Amino acid sequence: MLRLGGYINIIIAFAHIIGLFWAEKIFEITGIGEEMVKLSQIHFSLPYLLTIFVAIVFFIFGLYGLSADGKIKKLPNLKYGIFIISGVYIIRGAGELLFGIPQLETPDIVYHPRRVKVTIAGRTKVTHPRRAKVTHL
Repeated sequence: MLRLGGYINIIIAFAHIIGLFWAEKIFEITGIGEEMVKLSQIHFSLPYLLTIFVAIVFFIFGLYGLSADGKIKKLPNLKYGIFIISGVYIIRGAGELLFGIPQLETPDIVYHPRRVKVTIAGRTKVTHPRRAKVTHL
């Protein structure tokens, strides 16, 4: 499991870096577009720097997972690092479960014989049923 978790964290880290090429679209898809707009009003580079920081954290988490599995050399404070990383993920999961940390919203679709009303993250679009395209539910 440590090996799998390590590789997944490293993939997530690279996905964050690759996502920077389409930053605005990725921020909107993941539901953090408004927060990133607020950060960019403070300074244009803050959303990018925050994403790079998060990618580095995921990469370090991945390295610690691989190190604990014995795939790479032993990293400093390995035992404490694994406990801290586990705690971060447990608190994150419990936060979503107990406190209802918002997740991606699925579109609300209202059908009418002559038009379709689609609401995603507070934005509503009314269109003809033949032109309505919902890519995910």
